[in-house]
Amino acid sequence: MAADSSEDEYIPEEATAKSASAKKRKAPGTPRTTKKAARTTTASPVPVPPTDAPHGPLESPNTTVGSDGKTIEETYQRKTPLEHVLLRPDTYIGSVQTHVGPQWVWEQGRMVHREVRMVPGLYKIFDEILVNAADNKQRDPTMDAIKVTIDTAKNKIQVWNNGKGIPVEVHAKEGCYVPELIFGHLLTSSNYDDSARKTTGGRNGYGAKLANIFSTEFVVETADGSRQKKYKQVFSKNMSVKKVPVIKDCKPTDNFTSITFFPDLAKFGLSSLDADHVALMSRRVVDVAGCLGKSVKVSLNGTRVPVKSFADYAGLYLAPPPLPTPQPPATPPSSGEGESGEGGGEGAGAEGVSAAGAAAAAAAAVAAAATTAAAAAHPPHEKLPRIHERVNDNWEVCVSTSDGQFQQVSFVNAIATTRGGTHVNMVSEQIVRYLLDKAQKKAASGKHGSASGAAAIKPHQVRSQLWVFINCLVVNPAFDSQTKETLNTRPSDFGSKCHLSEDFLKKVAAKCGIVEHLLKRQRVSGIVKLDDANEAGGRNAEHCTLILTEGDSAKTLAGQAAECEGCISPADDGELGDWAPEADPGAAARESYESVKALRYGHLMIMTDQDHDGSHIKGLLINLLHSCWP
Repeated sequence: MAADSSEDEYIPEEATAKSASAKKRKAPGTPRTTKKAARTTTASPVPVPPTDAPHGPLESPNTTVGSDGKTIEETYQRKTPLEHVLLRPDTYIGSVQTHVGPQWVWEQGRMVHREVRMVPGLYKIFDEILVNAADNKQRDPTMDAIKVTIDTAKNKIQVWNNGKGIPVEVHAKEGCYVPELIFGHLLTSSNYDDSARKTTGGRNGYGAKLANIFSTEFVVETADGSRQKKYKQVFSKNMSVKKVPVIKDCKPTDNFTSITFFPDLAKFGLSSLDADHVALMSRRVVDVAGCLGKSVKVSLNGTRVPVKSFADYAGLYLAPPPLPTPQPPATPPSSGEGESGEGGGEGAGAEGVSAAGAAAAAAAAVAAAATTAAAAAHPPHEKLPRIHERVNDNWEVCVSTSDGQFQQVSFVNAIATTRGGTHVNMVSEQIVRYLLDKAQKKAASGKHGSASGAAAIKPHQVRSQLWVFINCLVVNPAFDSQTKETLNTRPSDFGSKCHLSEDFLKKVAAKCGIVEHLLKRQRVSGIVKLDDANEAGGRNAEHCTLILTEGDSAKTLAGQAAECEGCISPADDGELGDWAPEADPGAAARESYESVKALRYGHLMIMTDQDHDGSHIKGLLINLLHSCWP
């Protein structure tokens, strides 16, 4: 459209063209339009476009709409891409509010599962920069180092990697240097060519720019050895301000990329990088070390991450937690110290030593009791089995046992897919099918339960006993959102196959014991009025309690918590003769047990009425236990 710069009016191009054409076709003798008439014609404040024009009047009378009193312009707004990212961050980096929940973190040189307070958006912008560094391994196989520094004193994060740097050259079409283009302009990427088969983490053209947008300062440095140029540029104020890049000469052997940024913590409701966020970010550094393997030395704050393979990485989750360290008893002061104290005669010194010794002994006893109590409350589990297979160059799988709920730790092109996806389903389904078939064959042999019991085992029950670790490279992966927590790519489009070997599956069946566990765990049937606990006979059987109640009403009350508590009401009218051998479903009468771990229940509770009959029934039950299981 054409607009007169000296007038606040709209003249459609089509109308202008028609007017010019009419002037050319004007017949001789046609009276000319006077200037005054022309001025009168153009005086309309809201010109009406031709009837065939696609738009209505482009000037607004600024009338209000709705009850809020806002004008059209205030109600309907258009934002720039940068403004939209800042206004609606959850679309790009996830929530910028604090979330509380259990997470795996890296603390004191080991993996710890604990409750953390974290802002997903802050975690994500760090992850975008880290994945960029890992991607360079796919572009340049000679890359062999990643260095991450998290400076909590300055609230500064730096991610450095060697290998081929970013081209220090002006982009002819965009008119700026390539580093500025890919770090300082939204919707720029080297991953838009879907015909190219890439196994990198970048995809949508946001990535590192999101870290720039949510930072008060963002520094890009890269050395391009092939062009012998080193580049440095500083962005600030959420990518809205950029300085002129500084370009210097460098050696042909100089190749690296370094990103340093200061997160805009105020946008995340924080004032500093706290311990929880540092622990989460540190775990992601360990993740990358596990994904890249021994060919890349990954360091965190100057210390190399102790992971050289994906099998090593999985082992960090499966190792038992350390026992609480007992505190040494306090050393009482010597008699000489007591004698030399202020106002201390010989007698006073002796009394001081005696009092101090008693206090130290008491403190040591309290500390020892606390340590014992902590160890009893959180008994360390044995190291879980770890079965590993490197299927091919694109797939690595580790399998272990879970505690009754399916767990997975998976990565696609070094991206942590915390919610799993099609890759996790493909691997776990192969394992589940094999173990189900194994259970049916064992049950059919008659040595491990009944065939009907095996038939009752469902795929989800097998899956609930698995802990799967997956490290894979997928060609041009598609995720559920920019946060990339779930892989949506169809297995046929992975670009490679992951067929678990028969030998690997046999090891899973033999070492994990899932088949035997499921056959043993099938609910006991045929015992009248037994409500079996969900965990009875399972991995947590020793923590289950069998409640013996007097009457059905008490049984109903006791059965409210069926996860680890089973209940049975055998004590009606004090008749226990027929029920006696089954006080613990799964315990053989008059057999000696050195440990309750072999039983379906680890505890027994007697729940009778507070009257004479209740006391009588309780005595009979105690006699029964003493008689059958002395």
